Amino acid sequence: MLTGSLLAASVLFLVSIGTALLSTATGMGGGVLFFLSILHFFPLAVTIPVHGCVQMFANIMRTFALRNHLIAAMYLPYLVGAVVGVLCVLQVLEHVQNDIIPYSIILALIIYSVFKPSRMPDIRIPLWSFGIVGLFAGFLAILIGAVDPFLSPFFIRDDFTKEQVVANKSFMQSAIHIAKVPVFLQMGFSYGEYALLIGLLITGSFLGIFLGVRALSKINRRVFLISFKTILVLVGIRISFRLFSLFTQG
Repeated sequence: MLTGSLLAASVLFLVSIGTALLSTATGMGGGVLFFLSILHFFPLAVTIPVHGCVQMFANIMRTFALRNHLIAAMYLPYLVGAVVGVLCVLQVLEHVQNDIIPYSIILALIIYSVFKPSRMPDIRIPLWSFGIVGLFAGFLAILIGAVDPFLSPFFIRDDFTKEQVVANKSFMQSAIHIAKVPVFLQMGFSYGEYALLIGLLITGSFLGIFLGVRALSKINRRVFLISFKTILVLVGIRISFRLFSLFTQG
């Protein structure tokens, strides 16, 4: 915040409201837009931990607001898997250089989930196997930070209500963001220096979530699913450009 302008703080405050509303009402998309908005004003080394901290609180608030829709048989195995995944990746982090494989896996999941023929099955895994999803999410969270696009395909299924989608995915993302905080502290990032900015953006996220929960209760399930898939396609396009960049650099 010390290095940011009043204009930057004001713009990001408004963006935090809008993106939190989007994520709450449609299930995804806000986090990516929020990240890119912060990156417009701050360097990547600041953007990643600030975004992670704000998103941690935003997902915790979103989870609390929709706590009655949590499914313990799904989120508890995920939590165990995520912790194991983060601990494992920290042991090999300095030896992992290639982002192509993780991004390719995410893109393949998105393409299958959104564009699969109707005769092909959804990715409807048993609830206990979200522990395995958590394991991979823990790896990806530290390697490339792309947790939301990885998780989303597993929620495109007709046995989840829209409230269950948002509540449980928010819990899963909050668990990952909590795990990131000590990693960034270990890497020397000073959260205190940006405490005012972080507090302002958390406040904006709270307002957006408050509005988003009300929008979620009114939105038609079909509209919700179409919005969810549309945003997932846009994220997939972004990942495709990222992969193209990685291939051309190589």
